[in-house]
Amino acid sequence: MNKIWLAQPAPPLHVASLPESAQLEVVVIYTGVKQTLAALKAAAGLAQGLSARIRLVVPQLVPFPAQLDEPPVQRDFAERKFRTLAQASAIDTNVEIRLCRDWETGASEGLKPGSLVIMGARMRWWPGLRERRLARALRERGHQALLVSSN
Repeated sequence: MNKIWLAQPAPPLHVASLPESAQLEVVVIYTGVKQTLAALKAAAGLAQGLSARIRLVVPQLVPFPAQLDEPPVQRDFAERKFRTLAQASAIDTNVEIRLCRDWETGASEGLKPGSLVIMGARMRWWPGLRERRLARALRERGHQALLVSSN
């Protein structure tokens, strides 16, 4: 069974304040295959209960010698890989590959204000440092950030 941790106490999510035309989305940030599968499973449960869709954000690091539009992995290959991963979710899932120099920037760019973000993390006695740091930064920007155990 997956466990979900809040990065910090979160204010309530105000669904009623959204315009009727806006569809809710649950954002899952790719943190590794096993971790992301756990996050997608948790997101599917939330999305189904909220009649929302899932957006899988994949920050793909591009090293400095290369141009930002020249990723080290062919884009078509990466898209197929992550679409296959997204098929694990029973909910409509969009895959968004973000080319970036910094993981945290790539993960947080393009989030709508007040987004519900779920990340998988290997939980030992302490969640993953990278994921905790990003969750804290997202909370400071007004997003709802959840960490899901992949253990």
